[in-house]
Amino acid sequence: MDDRALSPDVQEKLVRENPPKGVYKIKGSDHCPFFSKLHLLHKILNEIVQIP
Repeated sequence: MDDRALSPDVQEKLVRENPPKGVYKIKGSDHCPFFSKLHLLHKILNEIVQIP
């Protein structure tokens, strides 16, 4: 959510134009959540792989 590479407006536009099945927001994350919020990203990825 604290991604300085893409503004929130651009992020929301990308989601609107390419609607996914779901959107996960990681509060306090930066452009590389695999560095800044590794454990939360891992939890979310585990949830995603369970989606049929």
